[in-house]
Amino acid sequence: MTILKETVKLKVSDMAVFDQRLQIVSCERMYFAYFGKIPNMVTLLDIDYNTAVKWIDSNLSNLIIKKHILLNTYLGFKEHNYSQYNYILKNEILLEAKQGNGVVVLFSNETIDNAMALVDELKKIKLYKMFRYKSKISLLIENNGLKLVDLKNKKPSLSMELNYNDDLNGLHNRIIRDLKKKNNSGLFLFHGTPGTGKSTYLRYLMHYTNKRVIFLPPKIAGNLDSPNLVNILVEEPNSILVIEDAENLLTSREKGNESTISMLLTNNFIG
Repeated sequence: MTILKETVKLKVSDMAVFDQRLQIVSCERMYFAYFGKIPNMVTLLDIDYNTAVKWIDSNLSNLIIKKHILLNTYLGFKEHNYSQYNYILKNEILLEAKQGNGVVVLFSNETIDNAMALVDELKKIKLYKMFRYKSKISLLIENNGLKLVDLKNKKPSLSMELNYNDDLNGLHNRIIRDLKKKNNSGLFLFHGTPGTGKSTYLRYLMHYTNKRVIFLPPKIAGNLDSPNLVNILVEEPNSILVIEDAENLLTSREKGNESTISMLLTNNFIG
């Protein structure tokens, strides 16, 4: 007896699943492309993203027909970071697990009972907890607005005595002490030629604080006084901001523009 694996095919063109304005895959468009129906949706925002993905792969493997992934790789981090999974399931159900946006369940009117049973199971996954930011870095990205994306931060193996100058070795304990202070503001500047280990040291340092660490790409850091970024900083008090290649921020201050650099001093910052 031959067992045929169930398959699904797009009912529209491949490009129809993309939101052309935002240049991202739209789960609603993807659902319509596969099933030719306008979906119902349930969004579960408080679900831990990584745990949800592991749970779906482990518990729904017999229902998964196709899986699409979005992979991001960021400079300074060796590991790949998956930020979006789309699962095409049997019974005309689509799941989207997206970094920072929880899990979305899409389904048709005909499969509402199966979908709601799945929603009930997904609700049992542990909720997102702030303490999970310990030894993690969150990257601030522009994706239909500013959003924070968690990056795994494996502690680098290094020797302070062998890999760095004596002045940094002596300063290391003071930096840790200052970073651990609650609601403390301050500024640390690290300089050196490319390849001397600045990024590695920062990743190492983050494992000695339980505060939220926010990595700002230079382009976004240059607009620290923008309303969207101010809102995020207000929502993340007592956090640590990390900026690489911060020369432009310092140059702007020398020219008399203090608004950008003064924003840094409302939070802990390492650049």
